[in-house]
Amino acid sequence: MGLAVLATGLCPRTGFAQAEVSVGLLVVHEQSPGGSQIGPMVSAVGSSNVLGIPLFLELGVARTDFASLRQNYHHNHYLFALGAEWFPTRGTTRLGLRFGLGAYGELETAETDPPSSGGGWWVETVVPSLILERDLGGGRRVVVRLADLILGPWFAVLDPAEYSVGHRFVFVLGIRF
Repeated sequence: MGLAVLATGLCPRTGFAQAEVSVGLLVVHEQSPGGSQIGPMVSAVGSSNVLGIPLFLELGVARTDFASLRQNYHHNHYLFALGAEWFPTRGTTRLGLRFGLGAYGELETAETDPPSSGGGWWVETVVPSLILERDLGGGRRVVVRLADLILGPWFAVLDPAEYSVGHRFVFVLGIRF
Protein backbone atom coordinates (compact mmCIF):
# COMPACT_ATOMS: atom_id res chain seq x y z
CA MET A 1 0.00 0.00 0.00
CA GLY A 2 2.84 2.37 0.90
CA LEU A 3 4.64 1.63 -2.38
CA ALA A 4 1.53 2.49 -4.40
CA VAL A 5 0.97 5.76 -2.56
CA LEU A 6 4.66 6.73 -2.76
CA ALA A 7 4.97 5.85 -6.45
CA THR A 8 1.78 7.73 -7.31
CA GLY A 9 3.03 10.84 -5.50
CA LEU A 10 6.52 10.77 -7.02
CA CYS A 11 5.68 9.98 -10.64
CA PRO A 12 3.67 12.39 -12.79
CA ARG A 13 2.76 9.63 -15.28
CA THR A 14 -0.84 8.50 -15.16
CA GLY A 15 -1.43 4.97 -13.97
CA PHE A 16 -3.14 3.07 -11.26
CA ALA A 17 -2.42 2.45 -7.61
CA GLN A 18 -4.29 -0.26 -5.74
CA ALA A 19 -4.28 -1.87 -2.35
CA GLU A 20 -5.11 -5.48 -1.54
CA VAL A 21 -5.93 -6.94 1.87
CA SER A 22 -6.04 -10.73 2.12
CA VAL A 23 -6.59 -13.48 4.66
CA GLY A 24 -5.71 -17.10 4.09
CA LEU A 25 -3.66 -20.11 5.04
CA LEU A 26 0.07 -20.76 5.23
CA VAL A 27 1.09 -24.40 4.77
CA VAL A 28 4.47 -25.60 6.06
CA HIS A 29 5.11 -29.10 4.77
CA GLU A 30 8.55 -30.40 5.75
CA GLN A 31 10.28 -32.87 8.01
CA SER A 32 9.99 -31.21 11.40
CA PRO A 33 9.15 -32.31 14.94
CA GLY A 34 5.58 -31.05 14.57
CA GLY A 35 5.09 -32.43 11.05
CA SER A 36 3.06 -30.40 8.56
CA GLN A 37 1.71 -27.15 9.93
CA ILE A 38 -1.18 -25.00 8.70
CA GLY A 39 -2.00 -21.60 10.12
CA PRO A 40 -3.80 -18.33 9.43
CA MET A 41 -2.15 -15.62 7.35
CA VAL A 42 -2.88 -11.93 6.78
CA SER A 43 -1.22 -9.91 4.04
CA ALA A 44 -1.35 -6.41 2.61
CA VAL A 45 -0.27 -5.62 -0.94
CA GLY A 46 0.21 -2.31 -2.66
CA SER A 47 0.49 -2.31 -6.44
CA SER A 48 1.05 0.39 -9.02
CA ASN A 49 1.96 0.80 -12.67
CA VAL A 50 2.90 4.48 -12.56
CA LEU A 51 6.50 3.61 -13.49
CA GLY A 52 5.25 1.78 -16.59
CA ILE A 53 5.71 -1.63 -14.95
CA PRO A 54 3.01 -3.21 -12.75
CA LEU A 55 4.94 -3.44 -9.46
CA PHE A 56 3.79 -4.73 -6.07
CA LEU A 57 4.99 -4.69 -2.47
CA GLU A 58 3.65 -7.38 -0.12
CA LEU A 59 3.88 -7.63 3.65
CA GLY A 60 2.47 -10.73 5.34
CA VAL A 61 2.31 -12.38 8.75
CA ALA A 62 1.15 -15.86 9.73
CA ARG A 63 1.18 -18.22 12.71
CA THR A 64 1.37 -22.00 12.97
CA ASP A 65 1.04 -24.08 16.14
CA PHE A 66 2.41 -27.54 16.89
CA ALA A 67 3.31 -29.83 19.77
CA SER A 68 6.56 -31.75 20.25
CA LEU A 69 7.68 -33.82 23.24
CA ARG A 70 4.59 -32.74 25.25
CA GLN A 71 5.49 -29.08 24.72
CA ASN A 72 3.35 -26.59 22.76
CA TYR A 73 5.10 -24.32 20.27
CA HIS A 74 4.09 -21.73 17.75
CA HIS A 75 5.92 -20.19 14.84
CA ASN A 76 5.41 -16.62 13.74
CA HIS A 77 6.06 -16.23 10.01
CA TYR A 78 6.94 -12.95 8.26
CA LEU A 79 7.06 -12.15 4.53
CA PHE A 80 8.36 -9.13 2.65
CA ALA A 81 8.34 -9.28 -1.17
CA LEU A 82 8.79 -6.79 -4.00
CA GLY A 83 8.10 -7.72 -7.60
CA ALA A 84 5.98 -7.43 -10.72
CA GLU A 85 2.60 -8.77 -11.74
CA TRP A 86 1.15 -9.53 -15.15
CA PHE A 87 -2.46 -10.10 -16.23
CA PRO A 88 -2.59 -11.47 -19.79
CA THR A 89 -6.40 -11.65 -19.68
CA ARG A 90 -8.77 -8.71 -19.27
CA GLY A 91 -12.42 -8.44 -18.40
CA THR A 92 -14.66 -9.14 -15.44
CA THR A 93 -12.62 -12.21 -14.49
CA ARG A 94 -8.89 -12.24 -15.10
CA LEU A 95 -6.01 -14.60 -14.49
CA GLY A 96 -2.55 -13.30 -13.68
CA LEU A 97 0.95 -14.09 -12.50
CA ARG A 98 3.01 -12.40 -9.83
CA PHE A 99 6.76 -12.85 -9.30
CA GLY A 100 8.57 -11.35 -6.33
CA LEU A 101 11.86 -11.40 -4.49
CA GLY A 102 12.16 -10.74 -0.80
CA ALA A 103 12.78 -12.06 2.67
CA TYR A 104 11.02 -14.62 4.84
CA GLY A 105 11.41 -14.88 8.60
CA GLU A 106 10.32 -17.34 11.23
CA LEU A 107 10.35 -17.03 15.02
CA GLU A 108 9.69 -20.08 17.20
CA THR A 109 8.20 -19.63 20.66
CA ALA A 110 7.70 -22.28 23.34
CA GLU A 111 4.38 -21.70 25.07
CA THR A 112 5.60 -21.91 28.65
CA ASP A 113 4.83 -19.55 31.50
CA PRO A 114 6.46 -17.13 30.73
CA PRO A 115 6.84 -17.89 26.97
CA SER A 116 10.41 -18.44 25.78
CA SER A 117 11.84 -17.85 22.34
CA GLY A 118 13.28 -20.90 20.60
CA GLY A 119 15.09 -18.82 18.02
CA GLY A 120 14.40 -17.18 14.74
CA TRP A 121 15.89 -16.69 11.30
CA TRP A 122 15.53 -14.82 8.02
CA VAL A 123 16.24 -16.12 4.52
CA GLU A 124 15.93 -14.82 0.99
CA THR A 125 12.84 -15.95 -0.88
CA VAL A 126 11.46 -16.09 -4.40
CA VAL A 127 7.66 -15.81 -4.58
CA PRO A 128 5.85 -16.96 -7.74
CA SER A 129 2.05 -16.64 -7.53
CA LEU A 130 -1.01 -17.47 -9.57
CA ILE A 131 -3.84 -14.93 -9.20
CA LEU A 132 -7.51 -15.10 -10.11
CA GLU A 133 -9.51 -11.86 -9.83
CA ARG A 134 -13.22 -11.15 -10.26
CA ASP A 135 -14.66 -7.64 -10.60
CA LEU A 136 -17.14 -6.69 -7.87
CA GLY A 137 -17.86 -3.21 -9.25
CA GLY A 138 -16.91 0.16 -7.86
CA GLY A 139 -13.22 -0.48 -8.49
CA ARG A 140 -13.13 -3.48 -6.15
CA ARG A 141 -12.08 -7.01 -7.07
CA VAL A 142 -12.12 -10.27 -5.15
CA VAL A 143 -8.69 -11.92 -5.32
CA VAL A 144 -7.79 -15.60 -4.95
CA ARG A 145 -4.04 -16.22 -4.87
CA LEU A 146 -1.88 -19.34 -4.64
CA ALA A 147 1.82 -18.74 -3.96
CA ASP A 148 4.94 -20.79 -3.31
CA LEU A 149 7.46 -19.10 -1.02
CA ILE A 150 10.72 -20.66 -2.24
CA LEU A 151 13.17 -20.27 0.64
CA GLY A 152 16.93 -20.09 0.35
CA PRO A 153 17.56 -20.55 -3.38
CA TRP A 154 20.70 -18.39 -3.37
CA PHE A 155 22.51 -20.36 -0.66
CA ALA A 156 21.27 -23.68 -2.10
CA VAL A 157 23.02 -22.83 -5.38
CA LEU A 158 26.22 -21.56 -3.73
CA ASP A 159 26.60 -24.41 -1.24
CA PRO A 160 24.23 -27.32 -2.01
CA ALA A 161 26.00 -29.63 0.46
CA GLU A 162 25.12 -27.28 3.34
CA TYR A 163 21.82 -25.69 2.26
CA SER A 164 18.62 -26.79 0.58
CA VAL A 165 15.56 -25.07 -0.83
CA GLY A 166 12.48 -24.92 1.40
CA HIS A 167 8.86 -24.17 0.54
CA ARG A 168 5.96 -22.48 2.24
CA PHE A 169 2.64 -22.53 0.40
CA VAL A 170 0.11 -19.72 0.70
CA PHE A 171 -3.55 -19.69 -0.27
CA VAL A 172 -5.30 -16.36 0.27
CA LEU A 173 -8.62 -14.71 -0.44
CA GLY A 174 -8.74 -10.95 -0.48
CA ILE A 175 -10.18 -7.69 -1.77
CA ARG A 176 -8.31 -5.37 -4.13
CA PHE A 177 -9.48 -1.77 -4.16
